[in-house]
Amino acid sequence: MGCLCRLFPKVSKSIRPFLPPLSVFVTSLCVGAPLAININAVMSPFGLTILLLVIAFHLSAFVLGYVMSGLVFHKAPDVKALQRTLSYETGIVLISHVLFTFMYLFVYLS
Repeated sequence: MGCLCRLFPKVSKSIRPFLPPLSVFVTSLCVGAPLAININAVMSPFGLTILLLVIAFHLSAFVLGYVMSGLVFHKAPDVKALQRTLSYETGIVLISHVLFTFMYLFVYLS
């Protein structure tokens, strides 16, 4: 993105708002495809255990992303904005994973 910003600043500025949602969407597809392929394992009691572990992992990443960035960058002038950004980027993955998991399950079971 750095070269794109320097060489094509207008293009970079116009696509910048779409990059975080695009990142979440592509990550969700990368996670959702293997889940859809292994639907029998996901629907088993073991699958529920894995889903709960994934949710706990991402929730802890959401909280730790906020706390740790505050500790590391405490002298930055915009530390709260940085904390929110890192927390959002780590926590939003949880929402996308769960959302697309249920979408795949709904499509498969329909």
